[in-house]
Amino acid sequence: MTQQDQSETGTEMIEQSANIDAPDGWHWGIGESSSSYYTVWLYTDKPLYDDGEFGWECEIYWDNGGQHQVLFQQITRMKPNGDYEYSYPQHTASFDNHIDAVTYAISKATELR
Repeated sequence: MTQQDQSETGTEMIEQSANIDAPDGWHWGIGESSSSYYTVWLYTDKPLYDDGEFGWECEIYWDNGGQHQVLFQQITRMKPNGDYEYSYPQHTASFDNHIDAVTYAISKATELR
């Protein structure tokens, strides 16, 4: 764990994400945090595009004492009730700090859509 992570709470780290623009075609979702964890979401603007390709969801999360995790899953279908089904995680990575995790997520998101 880096010095940055030791002094910042999950709430402070998630607030940093809110100040970073999402890539074109993506938006930040609602996250949650406390002094010992955070989860923040990044979504494609559409769950299904005109070309028939499904959208993506990215989860960035951290629990105190662990690495910052990034996980991308693609939507695979929409159920009749409107809920989504997802693929198994297709792109995952772990980082020592929040900023590296968010930087990776934005870079990978730009590649995916």
